[in-house]
Amino acid sequence: MGLRGRAVATAALVAATCAGLVPATASAAECVSTVSGTVRDSITGSPVPDLTVMVMAADGSSGASIDNLNYVYTSSTGQYSLQEECSDTESVVLVDAAWDEPYAGQQYGLHATDIARAATFTLQGRVQQDVFVTPGGRFVPVEPRRAFDTRNDPGGPLGPAQSRRFALEGVPADATAVVLNLTATQGSAQTSFVSVVHDDESGDPGTPTTSVLNTERGRDVANLVTVGIAPARVTGHTLPEVTLYNNAGTTHLVADLAGYYTPSSDAGYVELDPVRAFDSRSSTPVGERERRRVPLGAIAPAGAVAAMVTVTTTRASAGTSYVSAYPAGAQDGPSTSLVNAYRGDDIANLSIVPLGDGQDIELYNNAGRTDVIVDVTGWFVEGQGSMYFPLDAKRVPDQIRPTIFPSQSFILYPETFGLSSSAEAVMLNVTTFSATRPTYLKVWGYDQEEPATSATNARPGSNVAAAAVAGSWIVDVYNSGDTYGVIDVTGFFADR
Repeated sequence: MGLRGRAVATAALVAATCAGLVPATASAAECVSTVSGTVRDSITGSPVPDLTVMVMAADGSSGASIDNLNYVYTSSTGQYSLQEECSDTESVVLVDAAWDEPYAGQQYGLHATDIARAATFTLQGRVQQDVFVTPGGRFVPVEPRRAFDTRNDPGGPLGPAQSRRFALEGVPADATAVVLNLTATQGSAQTSFVSVVHDDESGDPGTPTTSVLNTERGRDVANLVTVGIAPARVTGHTLPEVTLYNNAGTTHLVADLAGYYTPSSDAGYVELDPVRAFDSRSSTPVGERERRRVPLGAIAPAGAVAAMVTVTTTRASAGTSYVSAYPAGAQDGPSTSLVNAYRGDDIANLSIVPLGDGQDIELYNNAGRTDVIVDVTGWFVEGQGSMYFPLDAKRVPDQIRPTIFPSQSFILYPETFGLSSSAEAVMLNVTTFSATRPTYLKVWGYDQEEPATSATNARPGSNVAAAAVAGSWIVDVYNSGDTYGVIDVTGFFADR
């Protein structure tokens, strides 16, 4: 249940006035602090009416406003005003869009979905706090192209504990998130991790608490990364950009752009139980520098513009290779990569691939021969489906563990992770570690059928990260062997 649902269920709450402002009353003897401001759409700058606004303790411990009663709705001009008893408690403004508004579930301070990243204040006197809320976006596919490559960057590889901003040319100003296939290569540390970081409201990217990619010396590793974009009116920067952090050693980062989300698009996400669309093991492996067509037109719904697919490589003959996936007929498709193939390993990677000629896609294998498996897990369809809402990544406190019960459930409480109560699917990043033998994980929503396909393959001696989508905020995980894992929540899909 969202905050508004919880608040309305409390009989003692103050009812909204016609103006939408509900200041708490206080006696003349009390010290009263007034918190006020305007809530605006972060893309258009327009005021947003009828959103719930509360003042929260910055540690988030209470899960309610400081006096447990006071909340207001924004007026027709997006304004709010609250009165609270004076306090030295570090506090933040919470804006909740938990019901049918086309905005992320919960946002704090100026522009954050994580309370830890919001500007804080104490309740002394008057406090002015405006908030920008992020609208949902629909998908715009692009023929995969290289977004940045530090091997060609004068700054060189990312060093230890170093963050770097990367501008995204060609991504429009109203983009709310971008979809990248991110590859780490030439890492000097035996093991490290790469994170997406966001400047807090003081401009400091801070120390990351989640990761999107795990690197290891002598190996190229890739993962699908969907990154929320703070708009120019918040960052002050001209181009949309992402900021990446490397933990240890040095590593080069290569990113290929697959598309982006924007409120002005019309292609929404339509989930389905995984469908095996291609398996070269039933015919012949994909040969060296071979382009192989994957027919999706027969199963793609009308109006589909892109497919969400899991691509798995297995039984590779080369020591290392890479596999590309791109729209059928695209001449430059092999210039980007999706997943890296290694002899003796099974490697899976989630991707969003635009559809090409005949609504098909194509595969390319760079070296040796490898079997490739393609499972379709969703579509992006014009005029249908759900919007995507990016979140500041947040780690689920419970770990995936090897147990005598291989299936485990994780409840992602909407109010804890900033999800909307109407979320239909959740975007995750799953990282395995301490595997004692090769194994795999399956990930799905509690009301879905258990898939026949894996979300990620774990390797002994390595930490492996993989994106996954679960069709519910109750997530089931099947662990086929002896590995541990952690789950980070990165966004959600909702049909508003």
